[in-house]
Amino acid sequence: MACSQPYVYTAAFIPPVLKACALDSYIAAVYEHLIILSEDTKIPVSPEDALMLMNKNMDVLKGAIRTAALQGLKIRDQG
Repeated sequence: MACSQPYVYTAAFIPPVLKACALDSYIAAVYEHLIILSEDTKIPVSPEDALMLMNKNMDVLKGAIRTAALQGLKIRDQG
């Protein structure tokens, strides 16, 4: 398995954008990483391999979230 060219862009606005309108300022965080894909993206992968690739990408994301949390990032569910 190899890293591919596409980037995954994730933006987190804290506090949420809807509430930011009433504030003087807000903090935004942007995260990106090279997604991990199969070596040949033109050939479909098995469901097992797709799950393995998804889990590898989730592990990278979880690590980034932990790092951000150690730096003070707070993600709140405003639902």
